Amino acid sequence: MGEQFVTLAPGPTGGLTVPLDAYNLIHELMTQRELLLVQVGDKLRVRNWDGSAPTLSADEQARIRKWKPHLLALLAYRAPPVS
Repeated sequence: MGEQFVTLAPGPTGGLTVPLDAYNLIHELMTQRELLLVQVGDKLRVRNWDGSAPTLSADEQARIRKWKPHLLALLAYRAPPVS
């Protein structure tokens, strides 16, 4: 079985298709770990809600590096307005 993807509806910034693994990672970090992901220039910063740097496992760090372009695209995505 090949890689799975998720497609987000076109909004003000267009539609977006990303690997499901990248989508699941951002969801995990933001909801389960309650971390903030912020783009600063071409860098991706991961922070606790108080602004401090979280302790990330080696696996989390590797997954963030692997999916960085997709995570940045997800951060830039804007959903379509709800009618």
